[in-house]
Amino acid sequence: MNDKNLPATSVLVTRLGEKATQVGEKAGGVAEKVGEDATRVAGQVGQAAGVVATQVGVKVIEAVEALPEPVQQRVEQGVRQVRQRPVVAAAGVVAVALVLWKVVRRGR
Repeated sequence: MNDKNLPATSVLVTRLGEKATQVGEKAGGVAEKVGEDATRVAGQVGQAAGVVATQVGVKVIEAVEALPEPVQQRVEQGVRQVRQRPVVAAAGVVAVALVLWKVVRRGR
């Protein structure tokens, strides 16, 4: 390497370092803004999901209350059983989904 190029190389390395620092700072600013936006959107989605869940809950309660008394009792009994054994309920949902999937696949 030629000694004459050493100062020019040093200046170039310094400029590259400064540029890399600037790019890093900009990237950090963008990442922070994206994080803030993501947090804001996640909050909005969470609120919307809560509203929808409440609306669904109200509709379900209204639908159950509209049923004849013996049917209401059966529904309430089923809800109690699901709350006591959620794994059994999940297994039942999976079983129904599998049966439906097989029926749909059979039609192809």
